[in-house]
Amino acid sequence: MNADERLILESIVRDATVDLFHSYDVPFAPTHVPYTARVPDVAGVIGFSGDELRGSVLIAAPEQTLLACSCLGGVKVCSLDWVGELANQLLGRIKSGLGRYSLSIQLATPVAVRGVDLQIQAGETQERWALSFETPYGLAFVHLAADVAPGIAFVEAGPDAVESAAEGELMFF
Repeated sequence: MNADERLILESIVRDATVDLFHSYDVPFAPTHVPYTARVPDVAGVIGFSGDELRGSVLIAAPEQTLLACSCLGGVKVCSLDWVGELANQLLGRIKSGLGRYSLSIQLATPVAVRGVDLQIQAGETQERWALSFETPYGLAFVHLAADVAPGIAFVEAGPDAVESAAEGELMFF
């Protein structure tokens, strides 16, 4: 993967993350604060696979940030299920971004973890993207680790490409 393609994928991930949190009216902005391999004590992880890309996305944020995104029947809750759901929603947005380049992935089941001093380790052959974000409650992180097929090309889909549904739109199959 060349430098331009790395920047495109990073942009897709960054934009998807900001869009996700803004959809819940939570201020969430990219920052240049160095990313560390240690994450806040709550994280959601989801895997994906496809012909050109396969790997996982992790989202970790202060619990207060995640709590600000949840509201079930007027009650704010921050369960591990909700953290996994945010990881799922983030990867769905990333999938939509990849679709603009005719790249397709399938999503796995998300999982969430809670602990102290969590650390991220990716496979030795995987390319990695680590992004930091500022929230009202502290730093949040998104980590993408992926095996990338040789010769992958980020070529924008033409005007005949099938457009995906808007984020949050309900679709029946």
